[in-house]
Amino acid sequence: GARLVALQKGRFFLAGGAAHLDTGAVVAALEYAAGVEALVVGKPSPAFASLALRSLPVAPDPARTWVVGDDATSDVAMGVAAGLRTVQVRTGKFAHTTGDEAAARPEHLIDSIADLPALLRGVDR
Repeated sequence: GARLVALQKGRFFLAGGAAHLDTGAVVAALEYAAGVEALVVGKPSPAFASLALRSLPVAPDPARTWVVGDDATSDVAMGVAAGLRTVQVRTGKFAHTTGDEAAARPEHLIDSIADLPALLRGVDR
């Protein structure tokens, strides 16, 4: 009757320039073995984004709140599920996840985080 709680369900992480299996595989194995679904309290849970927004002194407008990341399966998926604006950066994990048809689609794609200020200046907020 215990609850299975997972901090996140990432597929992989990068270290030393190489992809390494992340906790998502372990969580999936535990879910299968126990016959339960894990409560995910980190990315890609929209509750995680909601908690972050509620922690601010003034609640921001979701339509003016951006999630920026390199992973469509966690960063972008969380932003989309939470109703936030999304930007995926074509660096880091991006090169390892392209072509994943099941991944969430970001509102915008940029080549570098350095491109973010120009994107934000050019987008209706």
